[in-house]
Amino acid sequence: MKTIAFCLFKYFPHGGLQRDFLRISKKCREIGAAIRVYTMSWNGPVPHGFDVRILPVLRFTNHGKAKRFAGQVQKTVKNEPVDLIVGFNKIPGLDIYFASDVCYAEKISSKSMFYRMTPRCHSYLEMERTVFDKKSCTRILLISPNQAAEFQKHYFLDSERFILLPPGLDEHFRLPENPEIARKHFRSEFGLSDNDFLLLQVGSAFKTKGVDRTIRAVASLPEFLKKRCVYLVVGKGKQSKYKRLADISGIGNKVIFAGFREDVSSLMTAADILIHPGRIENTGLILLESLASSLPVICSGVCGYAPYITDSSAGVVLDEPFDQCQLNTVLKEMLTPCTLQHYREAIKSYRSKTNLCGLVDKASEYIMRQLG
Repeated sequence: MKTIAFCLFKYFPHGGLQRDFLRISKKCREIGAAIRVYTMSWNGPVPHGFDVRILPVLRFTNHGKAKRFAGQVQKTVKNEPVDLIVGFNKIPGLDIYFASDVCYAEKISSKSMFYRMTPRCHSYLEMERTVFDKKSCTRILLISPNQAAEFQKHYFLDSERFILLPPGLDEHFRLPENPEIARKHFRSEFGLSDNDFLLLQVGSAFKTKGVDRTIRAVASLPEFLKKRCVYLVVGKGKQSKYKRLADISGIGNKVIFAGFREDVSSLMTAADILIHPGRIENTGLILLESLASSLPVICSGVCGYAPYITDSSAGVVLDEPFDQCQLNTVLKEMLTPCTLQHYREAIKSYRSKTNLCGLVDKASEYIMRQLG
């Protein structure tokens, strides 16, 4: 049996990168590969048959840890060879890179010259170049059309080196058996009547996800709409700063930080809008889950999966660069039962003829083909 080494900086159960890694590596194991994992930390149960190696990394900075980890991987596979190396973070020596991160060269293009001179910037850019440079032989699995355009802009990829994957909705994603009952139950939990609006945002790293942007948009609503809204934030993050912003904005009683929850699909049946004005979002799996839930969406244009929202007429994709006034206006205009129903019907029509899954099967098939 041939062995695939999967490499990622950290594993924890609920990150998007981590979920893609686990689904793809499990699929490769089902097909017939032995799975070895190199990581700096593993938080969660280890799947049956996985050989997880925690590599010791003693550095003070994140970029220092990343470089040290990359060196440790290269040293370890030299002593214990594998047949294929697949990375979910950018490190040298990969046979295949699953492009779960944004294009760093594009990310820093709007930064100051001083930032681009920092050791952090040099380190991450150097590791990205080892994957994408013309001299590299690394094959690349890209996961969104936006992402493909950004990497092509900076690295002029040979088309033979990359493959664009289909959307990555988990095939096991399921709504509750009785969505209407679930909707009534959860709306009751948060004190909402049938005439109220529940705005849902899901994700950790609140600044990255744009929680402050949403708070400002809710605060800008006219009073007759504001009093009918509850804004629910699901995910782990530092809440104090955002609670203060909500209080200062006069909507402290309208914002609920629910922490991590296992019942997101059920919460989607209770919500009226998924709002996701992220600053950086390589894909945005939650957008696909919204489509599967017939839940209208407001999202920023940086989201990798934003084109699926546009194609399905599932809501509004905000312009880039971000404009707070546009978000305020879009939210106000969407908050009518007629408008929301229009979006829900559009989503149902789109979903009936569109496969939102496929990423795991295509990625694992490609990896196994390279394994030989």
